[in-house]
Amino acid sequence: MPFHTLNELLAHTSPGFVCEGAGVSRTEQFLAKITHLVPDAASTSDLSKLKQMIAVGSEELLEFYGEHNGLILYKDTIGNAEGVELFAVENMADGTAELRSWLDMGGGAADYNNLKTAIAIGQVPHSGNYFAMPVEGPGVGKVYYVDHDDWREDPYAKSFNEFVIRITSSPAKLLSEDLGCYARYSDGTTNIQWIPIEYLPDISKAIVT
Repeated sequence: MPFHTLNELLAHTSPGFVCEGAGVSRTEQFLAKITHLVPDAASTSDLSKLKQMIAVGSEELLEFYGEHNGLILYKDTIGNAEGVELFAVENMADGTAELRSWLDMGGGAADYNNLKTAIAIGQVPHSGNYFAMPVEGPGVGKVYYVDHDDWREDPYAKSFNEFVIRITSSPAKLLSEDLGCYARYSDGTTNIQWIPIEYLPDISKAIVT
């Protein structure tokens, strides 16, 4: 079943993270309640535009956008933290222009994966880092994480379906380790930046110290 890990994630009615504070005692924890923004399917016109932008290797991507025109995962209900964003089709051109501008300025290493041809399909919010799919060369059909601070030659996922599995299977590890710890949650009272250490499908059942 395509996107089963995403569907399982979205079925959790009261999700959140057990967090530890950056720069504070690790014995102190906070429960961050999160939500997800998942729009309806892209229009027929937008799907046609997406097919034109990524003509080869886009079958799984098109299947996803036939259900959801982008998404935002792990959004803080108090502060502005967000974990992962997939762009709506109409916003991919702007994301792609920003990605290519950075690459044209010499960001990253040699472009063995043809990332200068890639379409930015999403980002890690508040990071300037993009998820991108090349439209030619050996990286067609793969998803790359273009990280300003840690240039990665290997694809983040070998297919779009694998990408969806990776961003939905281990949420706390994803945000605190894999993507660079950019999602910092707020308690609405202090200035502490709370970092996810454990994902909970239902935070109402959690006990924290």
